[in-house]
Amino acid sequence: MDRAAVRTHVFANPEALIELEAITHPAIRETAKAQLDASTSPYIILSAPLLIEAAEAGLANLCQRILVMDATEDTQLARASQRDDQSIQKKLRPL
Repeated sequence: MDRAAVRTHVFANPEALIELEAITHPAIRETAKAQLDASTSPYIILSAPLLIEAAEAGLANLCQRILVMDATEDTQLARASQRDDQSIQKKLRPL
């Protein structure tokens, strides 16, 4: 999958983002639920970057406790650009 092309398309087209989330969120929830159900450990860590923000995905409902780890915007940009092999280009967005 060409992540850069998908990213460009969905962030330029709000309807496309809604459609993409409608496809991916149920699949992500089912995969996470299956992995949690298969675990035999007394403690499980579910690492989900949009656990709280993506309420419609329903991942927070699978958790008994939530620990939020925060990072500065610069750290987030560095990690995302490294993950996607992209250069860091800060763009100011209107509030």
